[in-house]
Amino acid sequence: MGNLLSSNTTTTEPATTQSIQTTSTQNQVTMSNTVPIQTSTSTPANTLATTTTIPPTTTLPPAPTLPPTTTIPPTTTIPLMNERTSKDIDNLQKSIITAAQAIDNSLSNINLNVEGFAVQQQPTDLYQTPRYIPAGGSPELDDYIAAYNKSVALLDDPNRMSQANFDAYVHLQDNKIAKLQSSISSFPTNSQQQNNPIRSIKNLKTSTSLNVEPYPDPATQTNLPSYYAGNGAPSYPNYLIYTNNGCLQYAPSDTSRNTPAAWSVQACNSNLSGQRFNMKQVNNMAQYNSLISDPNNASYKITDPNSSIFGFYIVNPEGYGEQCLQLNGDGLSVMPCNMDSSQRFKPYYHSITP
Repeated sequence: MGNLLSSNTTTTEPATTQSIQTTSTQNQVTMSNTVPIQTSTSTPANTLATTTTIPPTTTLPPAPTLPPTTTIPPTTTIPLMNERTSKDIDNLQKSIITAAQAIDNSLSNINLNVEGFAVQQQPTDLYQTPRYIPAGGSPELDDYIAAYNKSVALLDDPNRMSQANFDAYVHLQDNKIAKLQSSISSFPTNSQQQNNPIRSIKNLKTSTSLNVEPYPDPATQTNLPSYYAGNGAPSYPNYLIYTNNGCLQYAPSDTSRNTPAAWSVQACNSNLSGQRFNMKQVNNMAQYNSLISDPNNASYKITDPNSSIFGFYIVNPEGYGEQCLQLNGDGLSVMPCNMDSSQRFKPYYHSITP
């Protein structure tokens, strides 16, 4: 029973427990008031912030100590040109331009006699007033002053100006003479044409060129090989005419066999008279007409020397001066001479490269 009573007394504990709960709530309220104290006392995290005081990267800064260029600024030691000096240079430039124009004007007043190389000058007021400028003691100005004074020196000395003009003229003339002499030396002279044999011919109608092989006279021509004794021809020089990988060969007509004249290309042999050709220059109207011997070509003769340009060459087979080499649209042939442009040739002293 006692136990039951004790148990009953325990049943009354909810009231006490309730009051304990209320007191506990009160205590909890007071405990809530003490929460900030707990947070303020829990400062170990703040003490861990000491890691910010150990920055190894900040303790090793070698870069700021390596800019030597910033300590040597030589350009800053050069003073800038002041405004007065700049204006002085500008004025001197204008004075130099004026002096140069005065020199040009003075040159136009000096006449030269080309034939006698005499100088005739007309004095002007240009020589009356000296225009020298004293050195200013400034490096920026001295170069301009020196150039200006040199120009003025020419103006103050008429003889010196005339001599300079004359020297310039002579120099130009010497250059012209040198160029003319160089051009003349590049042209073949008459002596060169006589000494250098013809190596090719060009037809005046078709502008076709043919290479030829010259055989000079061994009795008169110099600088020939010791073994050369001619090719047995009755006249020199004579020529082989190259064409179609051979040489042109002419065969005259044979009345006994009733065969006409013929021409062909054969293996080259200068000992064959049919392959040897002579060249002749036509220089006047009388010679022109005399070479036209075939009656069928009489209409080709001329009566006015101005109707033809002379100096061309004709090519004849050896021993047949009335026959002429001819080149036209029909090809290469040997026909009776009529002095037509197809039978006219211009000689060259070098071979033609195909």
